[in-house]
Amino acid sequence: MGAFFILALMKPTSLLELLLSSDGVSIDSRTIRPGQLFFGLAGTQADGSQYAKNALDAGARAVVVQGGIQTIGEDDRFWYVDDVLLTMQTLAREYRQFLKCTVLAITGSNGKTTNKNLLYKVLSQRFRAHSTTGNFNNHIGLPLTILNAPTDTQFLLLEMGTNHFGEIQELCSIAQPDFGSIINIGKSHLEFLHSIEGVLKAKAELADALLERNGKLFLNEEEESLVPLSGHPVEKIPFDMNQLPGGGRLHILQSAPDIKLEIKDAQGESTFIHSVLWGHHNVLNLLHAIAIGLYFGVDVKNMGQALSEYVPGNNRSQIIIWKGHKVYLDAYNANPTSMESAIRGFRSVYPDQGILVLGDMGELGDVATREHQAILALVEELDFNQVYLIGEEFRRSGMDRYPGFIFLNDVSELSGVSFAVGEPILIKGSRFMALERLLED
Repeated sequence: MGAFFILALMKPTSLLELLLSSDGVSIDSRTIRPGQLFFGLAGTQADGSQYAKNALDAGARAVVVQGGIQTIGEDDRFWYVDDVLLTMQTLAREYRQFLKCTVLAITGSNGKTTNKNLLYKVLSQRFRAHSTTGNFNNHIGLPLTILNAPTDTQFLLLEMGTNHFGEIQELCSIAQPDFGSIINIGKSHLEFLHSIEGVLKAKAELADALLERNGKLFLNEEEESLVPLSGHPVEKIPFDMNQLPGGGRLHILQSAPDIKLEIKDAQGESTFIHSVLWGHHNVLNLLHAIAIGLYFGVDVKNMGQALSEYVPGNNRSQIIIWKGHKVYLDAYNANPTSMESAIRGFRSVYPDQGILVLGDMGELGDVATREHQAILALVEELDFNQVYLIGEEFRRSGMDRYPGFIFLNDVSELSGVSFAVGEPILIKGSRFMALERLLED
């Protein structure tokens, strides 16, 4: 982990010194690497402190476990604290201040991880960047990300997720971002946030935190859902297709079946991007990465090459060839806004053909039936050739009203189904549906 071993030969007297003499942190004794610091978090199934010895046997530098007021045990590899999670979060806040790097936090209803991955590709062209791994974007994952940043990190890119009010405020108190971006506002986590206005309020906690720190908020003025943020008092860095930082413009040459863009700078020089991503929603994601990259002085040619080389993974906007079908796999998660966007985008790519495999959307609470019915009405309106709907919510919302659709309990029931030969397939659903299992057949 680079300079983490600078204090390896000194006996640490604080947790920060202990961290600096370690090779990062872990909360999993099964995958811990030698030299890492282990935090024994209490979980729903077991207390992580029970696995402290396992972590030490695997080569952990030291373990932080439950045990009252902060003390060091007779074996100085054991550090006892009253609250392991709070200690980890506090240490992350302290280490963030030690790093003295630029911190950019991103949140939004849809596309957080894709945007984070695109931004990391861009920012890495100029900075020693470190970013959230996977979707480690909550009260545990965010401090882990910070604590695993090398000491020579210049740019820290953090994804922030939320499904309750106050969570982003808490994450910002740890991360202390200098810059932020709210990608979009959609119908996500309505079970807890209740409405679009509630989602806006929760996501705007990032803007509130930036205002307190004299930070700046990037504002994509092409994204209509962000219009309410234009009146927020935080200092904003606005951008759109016609006004990129530095005076350039972005031209859409093609948005389907893949994306082709032209960046024209203030001097009239052109840089072209050919991305395997598809649909207008991903055009906005690329615009977001380009604008922020330009603001931070990333060379436009290097940025264009990095974005052209980006290949999505982990069930997000992936394109896979399976049994002669071109499959658009976007099954990592779903909410009504992202589901509608994916379906409309898929139809724009294939106006006369296409098979849908859609799974239930979670965390919608009292509006679940209404939102699933709206998706069913959209699917009927766009007239797809074959429609397979997986899950109890879709079944409850439309089985009696849409006899032309096929309703199933689980994606495994599609095993052996004969899809129309050569037809493209869109797979979209919430994480708990695990629709990607279809492709294992």
